[in-house]
Amino acid sequence: SLLDRRSFVIGAGAAGMTLGAAIGEAYTQIAAAADFTLRIAPLRLELAPGKVIDTFAYNGTVPGPVLRLREGRQVSIDIRNDTDIDDIIHWHGLFVPSAADGAMEEGSPMVLRGGGTGRYTFAAKPSGTRWYHSHNMAGKDLTRSIYSGMYGFLLVEPANDPGRFDQEVLIAAHHWEGSWVSMQDIRKGPPPDNGLEVMYKSASFNDKMLGHGEPIRVREG
Repeated sequence: SLLDRRSFVIGAGAAGMTLGAAIGEAYTQIAAAADFTLRIAPLRLELAPGKVIDTFAYNGTVPGPVLRLREGRQVSIDIRNDTDIDDIIHWHGLFVPSAADGAMEEGSPMVLRGGGTGRYTFAAKPSGTRWYHSHNMAGKDLTRSIYSGMYGFLLVEPANDPGRFDQEVLIAAHHWEGSWVSMQDIRKGPPPDNGLEVMYKSASFNDKMLGHGEPIRVREG
């Protein structure tokens, strides 16, 4: 009947509007999603069998995940801070606005402790192999900032020629388990500028001490 056909058209129209709204909301969420997400959190890191240290890291890995960007293309990076102090991430060697630089002295906002979040948005340039790291002040705590595992590779590939290679091997050397030692103790004498130096108990290439972890394999010649 005419009444049934009218009810069907109205119902179909309402369903179409609901579907359209759902698609629009999904598109908005996708468009607003970050290109990368970094989570700052505590980590128990095994440097070698029987050698485990407590540190902080990005996304549970040392170094943090490789961030591969394209020169001149805008990127959004979300940060979540699941530690007990406010922190900040610096994009080392890039030309970016002060608010996105990730340095307190440049006016970049801190990412608040206890689950605080923040977003960095910038166009990556210039191209090159760089790194990102905590730019917080460690102070006297030698488990914080870049004394910890909070660093990672930041690769900005050229807009036109990304380069050609057989394999890409990324290696970061790092010292661990720092402690304060007086310069007087090191020099075995009372120098006029007696101060403090940091000495370390262990070191690693990426997340393993020398002789542990998967080796880098190459073909002779």
